[in-house]
Amino acid sequence: MDFQTRKKLWRKYVKHERLLDYQEGIDFVIRRDYQIRGIVCDSFKGILKQFSVYPVQMCQYHQVSIIRRYLTCNPKLECGKELWLLVKNITQLSSKEYITRFEAWENKWSSFLKERTIDNQTNKSHYTHKKLRSAWLSIKRNLPYLFVF
Repeated sequence: MDFQTRKKLWRKYVKHERLLDYQEGIDFVIRRDYQIRGIVCDSFKGILKQFSVYPVQMCQYHQVSIIRRYLTCNPKLECGKELWLLVKNITQLSSKEYITRFEAWENKWSSFLKERTIDNQTNKSHYTHKKLRSAWLSIKRNLPYLFVF
């Protein structure tokens, strides 16, 4: 899509996302003398690496959706409630403010996120708050790509 005119430059319906399809779209747009100034995507694996010659931002809506799947819209634990509130406000905060708040949340709940539970049958341990950890690590992993533009 052209950012200024909002005109769709290329469209293709696919059953499964593949990097080849994205490359086909990029090539199509370039052949028509458009300059690609950046890419906003849903964090499909491989896009960040494949198109690293362009600034790539992860869609903030998709990040919120990922976190909602892990935490639900009504988390029970205080740690999850605070993270959900921060995530819901992603579009309202500057990158600096968001990162500062996320790092403060991370420092506050660091020990809680590292808690482990021992399975009495196997004597193996696992993280106690798996979904909360997954939400946290998703944001942590995607943070460099959430505020590119």
